[in-house]
Amino acid sequence: MIRFLRANMRQKLITLCSNSWELALKKPNFSLWVRTKLLEEVQKNKDQWEKDWNKPHVEYEVKDVKE
Repeated sequence: MIRFLRANMRQKLITLCSNSWELALKKPNFSLWVRTKLLEEVQKNKDQWEKDWNKPHVEYEVKDVKE
């Protein structure tokens, strides 16, 4: 599970094709799903992130995701 703690939320507009839009509609909380997927990518590539940025620039506690 990924927990978002004291996150400084910011808005990001994305453009979806009609197929992606239909899939997004099926998610109960699309924004949470997107944040989770982005943070999963950080976890998978943690060594590279740490080399490139020294540490991820997010204020989240990252834990295993269970869906």
